[in-house]
Amino acid sequence: MAPAHGPSRRTIILSSSVIAATAAMLQVQMHEYAHGITAAVQGAPATISSLMAEHQSVPGVEATLATLAGPLFSIVLAVVLYAASRPLPAGYLRAFLTWMSFAAAQGTFGYLIVGMFMPVGDTAVLFEAWGFSSFGYIMAGVIGLAGMLFLSYLLSREILRTLSGPGDVVAASVLTWLVATAVMAVVYVSAALISGYSAEYLVPTLMGATTTLVFAPMATFWWQRVPHLHRPWDHGSPVVQGVMLVLAIAVVLWHALAPVTIG
Repeated sequence: MAPAHGPSRRTIILSSSVIAATAAMLQVQMHEYAHGITAAVQGAPATISSLMAEHQSVPGVEATLATLAGPLFSIVLAVVLYAASRPLPAGYLRAFLTWMSFAAAQGTFGYLIVGMFMPVGDTAVLFEAWGFSSFGYIMAGVIGLAGMLFLSYLLSREILRTLSGPGDVVAASVLTWLVATAVMAVVYVSAALISGYSAEYLVPTLMGATTTLVFAPMATFWWQRVPHLHRPWDHGSPVVQGVMLVLAIAVVLWHALAPVTIG
């Protein structure tokens, strides 16, 4: 049974979706800055848009480092933010850091999985540079799948701190994923069109937007395997949530209209 005086399903979906979409979009932008700054430090000026970091060609090892910087940064960011969120009480900051941590980690796990099927993204570039065999691609995909399932387990632990009813859990995972993904798809397709990218970029753009939070619905797998703690629900002020979402959208669209050049 859900705790008495708990939030409505509508509140769960809106609150969780807004926070998840905000956190995911901001960490994507940070990921691109990690690529751009690494390239610029190596003497290759980089231009960072809302969709990618483009830089002048750099040789061998330097090129690999610039590509590796994004996934490596995302994993480090995920670990740091998750650790920082654990001591915090319920509230906006805990929810925001938790979702950003998971989205950052999924960015890397997702690339590992996609690398098994198509040569796109950071990992595809790295795998080719490192001369991965077919077995290597498959093992990377297995690691990515395992990581994604682990994220869903951690999310279920977070959800079940405050929610226990099956419908509430679905609202905080499956429906949150659907709504947040729809928001991100609209924002990033808009950014692609504003930036003047050709149609060939729309598919990877949509793919990135729709897979950043794909671990979320899998949290339902663990509903009966994780302790239900029945602690009070608190995701912070709706005003704060809305302001942060608007800020995240503004960051994405601003980088589409006026890409930032470093170096």
